[in-house]
Amino acid sequence: MTKGSASRMLKLPSELTISHVEEFHQQVLQLLHAEHDVSIDVSEVTRVDTASIQVLCALQKHLLEINNSIRWHGESQALNKAADELGLTELLALLA
Repeated sequence: MTKGSASRMLKLPSELTISHVEEFHQQVLQLLHAEHDVSIDVSEVTRVDTASIQVLCALQKHLLEINNSIRWHGESQALNKAADELGLTELLALLA
């Protein structure tokens, strides 16, 4: 994760699954203190599960409460498909 002047970038791993969710959750907790948009690079994500989507939703909800949001970088068909199947594409502001 790198810190920029206007946002922070979090690069997601290729597998965003329950076996990695604790580390991912810790990274997201650091972002909860952001007072600006958060940038997430999903270009390497090839596998994602519901637990990880829940963490992303929690981050997005928090950011929306403080008038910010996630800025997505790259594209992940796996993430788009999982969010679509769970009906969370709109909340996450992903293009399915």
